Amino acid sequence: MIIEFATYGILVRAVCPGYVGTELTFANNSPEQLAGIAASIPLQCLAQPDEIAKLVVFLCSQDNTYLTGQSIIIDGGFTYK
Repeated sequence: MIIEFATYGILVRAVCPGYVGTELTFANNSPEQLAGIAASIPLQCLAQPDEIAKLVVFLCSQDNTYLTGQSIIIDGGFTYK
């Protein structure tokens, strides 16, 4: 898919967020669970929705002209601990 779309100048990316502090996250986890999740993340906190949004804005902007074929993990280092 990447190669085919690249011929048309279409960039393809995926955003892979980790734990994000949303209403749904807070509704489905107890304070103790949330503390445990945060403690398991190297940055020691859940992402804020605007932190994920900033990446998406960049990917959709005119500043991104060459990043394609990537899945971008934005999880505070959780997958690399």
